[in-house]
Amino acid sequence: MDASNPPAGLNRIGHFPTVERWLVALGLGMAAPLIAGEPATDIVGMDEVVVTATRSELPLRDTPEIVQVIDRERIDALNPQTLGALMEYTTGAAVATGTGSGLPNRSTVSINGLPANYTLVLVDGVRLLTDHIHTGQNLELVSPDCVERIEIMRGAASAQYGTDAIGGVVNIVTRKAGTRPEGTVRMSTGSNATHEGSVSLLLPAGRGVKVSTFAGWERSDGVPLKLPANRVNNTGYERLNLLGRIDAAAGPSTRWYASIHWVDESMEWRGGTTDSTLTMPAVGFEHAVGRDVEVNGRLSYTRWRAALNGELNTLFEPEVHGKWRMRANQTLMAGVDAKRNDFDRVSVGRHRQDAWGAFVQHDWAPRETLAVMAALRQDKVEGVGAAFTPKLALMLVPGKRLRLRASVGRGFHAPSLQELHEEGYGHGGTAYRFGNPELEPEHSTTYTAGVELRPTEAVQLVVYGFHSELDDMIVPVYRGPWAKDPRVDVWERTNIKSATVRGIEGSVRLTLGKGLQVESGYTLTGNRDEATGRQLPYHPGASAYGKVRVQRRLGGRDVAAFAGVRAGFNRKAWNWQPARDAGRDNPDGLTTPLRDYTNLEAGLELAVAVGAIFVRAENLLGEDIENLDDAFTVMDGSPAVRVGFSWALPLGRK
Repeated sequence: MDASNPPAGLNRIGHFPTVERWLVALGLGMAAPLIAGEPATDIVGMDEVVVTATRSELPLRDTPEIVQVIDRERIDALNPQTLGALMEYTTGAAVATGTGSGLPNRSTVSINGLPANYTLVLVDGVRLLTDHIHTGQNLELVSPDCVERIEIMRGAASAQYGTDAIGGVVNIVTRKAGTRPEGTVRMSTGSNATHEGSVSLLLPAGRGVKVSTFAGWERSDGVPLKLPANRVNNTGYERLNLLGRIDAAAGPSTRWYASIHWVDESMEWRGGTTDSTLTMPAVGFEHAVGRDVEVNGRLSYTRWRAALNGELNTLFEPEVHGKWRMRANQTLMAGVDAKRNDFDRVSVGRHRQDAWGAFVQHDWAPRETLAVMAALRQDKVEGVGAAFTPKLALMLVPGKRLRLRASVGRGFHAPSLQELHEEGYGHGGTAYRFGNPELEPEHSTTYTAGVELRPTEAVQLVVYGFHSELDDMIVPVYRGPWAKDPRVDVWERTNIKSATVRGIEGSVRLTLGKGLQVESGYTLTGNRDEATGRQLPYHPGASAYGKVRVQRRLGGRDVAAFAGVRAGFNRKAWNWQPARDAGRDNPDGLTTPLRDYTNLEAGLELAVAVGAIFVRAENLLGEDIENLDDAFTVMDGSPAVRVGFSWALPLGRK
């Protein structure tokens, strides 16, 4: 398909030129002053709690790291069916999908303009493993209904988390029991025969024990596709999602917890079904040694199994770290961890990789207007030399309503077992993937800077920029016909000497009147291979979004309305099937342009006596949307509607 010439039927109101799309996406924010009322009294987001950036609870306003938080209030406002749809209303987070031979409902997220496999995804601090790990982790295996907040840490974070955190970290924090019992039931139905339901119970059980449980079920015929041909009318799936956690006190100074996250999914595949499961058990403790010293430990195990392609990926990870509050304004942390990764897949075979790491981190706030974080980590991965990754971040507060943040850090990615050992895996074209046992680890140096301005209590402006320099970046390189089958072209993962990735983004968030919020944002990224001058195989291009949410009390009931628009421009991604008439050895022929898109959404929520009724509509402009994760995918432009209700269970009420 020619990306510059859309199919007939799409040259209507939804198909705007690039500049007009940009204006549509930001128009909601620009129009906000016309409907402004009394300013709100709260400054949005200043006291959100963050644990990703510092490994200890700290208000967002006090961390020198550049961190974004999507809290439960924002999740409820959007009523998203997936975490991918939620993440698209965030600057700097590029969401991709593409079914190929993987799960038909898939979303991966890239940060700072880097491919999604450079983003470390955690669920309550535990690494997530999913399908197609070589293209990033699938966020759809976590239900939005069980999420308390999502923390997005920008820039290289290997100094804190080791390998795979070159682009940044996404930590999905699940809901947990508090001091009062809570229970919620949600059900919905909608387009494409999609039905889902969930139950969550957050219960204090007495004597310091708290129990948190979640059960979710979803069944769908799947999103209608036009490509790839093997998945047209063949994207149905069914999923069961279970979470359980127990938190308990063992005396006045010790707390422990045990949790498990289990997902079972079946999907349509070539006239039948195939299954996959995710299992994530973990146990941990927190022990206070006196008033100023705390020790934390965790033992986690993640197991991803998919019958299709015979995939089995497991990660066993024990870790322990200590925290010493040296003074009121200084904290010193240090810790060690180990990893054992076993991997088995068609065209890869069974392999094992062991690793260990140690880190030290110092947080210091010498005065109220300055905060500094310095961290250093050493990683040793089997078959790879020791890697040292330092990081320095600081925050300066020159005025009450202005915050400046900056950081410089090294990133590190050890070649995965698939990148090292895969031999001859294809997607129907002539280009096949090959690993390379001689791969060197990837390293990066990332510089970030951000400005957060709040000229009034109702207005928040954020501007953020980054520049990354990558050494030995792993990309596919043509090596000629395969000796075993000359009809197949060998594209071998190879280190390129130097690459750069840079970007800038801005967002504005307004709280206007009583119950009116407006937000918009724009992101622009670029990259290049410094040796050849070419663009890298992955290019997220530019994206924009705008959204409005209004809450009013009408007829004695609370009503909330939401409207949002998301747009993407100039996106390109590596495709394992060359474009028609492209040379077999031409890498530009395997980098596929993706057509620009605009996705308009709207929703309404009405409070009733026992909960709320909601309706949500997507893709109201009726545009086909092209994506490329592991395969080129064209989603049919039919609008989709979902209706449902949520019921707050009357637990503990008289």
